[in-house]
Amino acid sequence: MEVVFKDWKKRLSQCTYCEYSVKNKIGITCGEFLIGDVVIHEGKEVKLCGCIMKLKTKLTNSICPINKWKV
Repeated sequence: MEVVFKDWKKRLSQCTYCEYSVKNKIGITCGEFLIGDVVIHEGKEVKLCGCIMKLKTKLTNSICPINKWKV
């Protein structure tokens, strides 16, 4: 079972430029750290996860709450 996603840097790059990412002391998070946020994306309410993206992007089975990761 592969745990580390081989193209995690591509995912992290997408997160870096995402309008919902938050840059803070621990790096980039998806919304507010641990809490996340609720945002309206493409007309739908979406719950952001609050994860540390440098870690989450490496996990093969992780998904982006707004579907930016196509792989």
